[in-house]
Amino acid sequence: MYRIIEGKVYGVLTDYDVASWTKSLAGDHTKALQQTIGTLPYMAVGLLRGTDPLHLYRHDMESFFYVMVILATRYEIQAPRKGEAGGVRVVRGELPVQQWFDESSCEKLACIKEDFLLGHHLFIPSPTFEDFRGWLLELRKIFRLGFWAQRMEEKSSFDDETWGGHVHYSALIDSVRNIKGKLKDLVIRYDPQSPALPISTGAAQAGL
Repeated sequence: MYRIIEGKVYGVLTDYDVASWTKSLAGDHTKALQQTIGTLPYMAVGLLRGTDPLHLYRHDMESFFYVMVILATRYEIQAPRKGEAGGVRVVRGELPVQQWFDESSCEKLACIKEDFLLGHHLFIPSPTFEDFRGWLLELRKIFRLGFWAQRMEEKSSFDDETWGGHVHYSALIDSVRNIKGKLKDLVIRYDPQSPALPISTGAAQAGL
């Protein structure tokens, strides 16, 4: 969803009605497993496999990445013209990641997504989303580093909540700073570097 305030468009991500405090779930994995429900094409690899019984903030970041890849590669936003309405239109008949929607096995889909994150599969944004290309590649790099860190480090000392310190809110925002083109002056409303608005790990701890 989005809001228009004084002529400026502000995107809003909200799903707080189904949020839970992770502290209340950490000791009850039976209850935590209820969090793994979702729409398969957008689910994080660890949740698809069932290896991550507790829903963490990094899972939402991974899902957000998948949503952006799908939007950027399939859709084009057309500005209104005289006598015509603008809006969103499909620019491709089949998605570059069509397998995410065709595969019904959670385990097989997890393998497909892991290959997408760790490999070098090309995804070409539509003209509208071309400026997002660098950002999306940077996000994929963040998840790739998290995957490899999880495999290489000792499990007892590994920070699973942030995948070894690679996947967290600041990493998401820092990659936004590199967006070029028309979005280079993008305003970051909740900036971890802003002294007027410090960002804590509270959102991650709340599972938001």
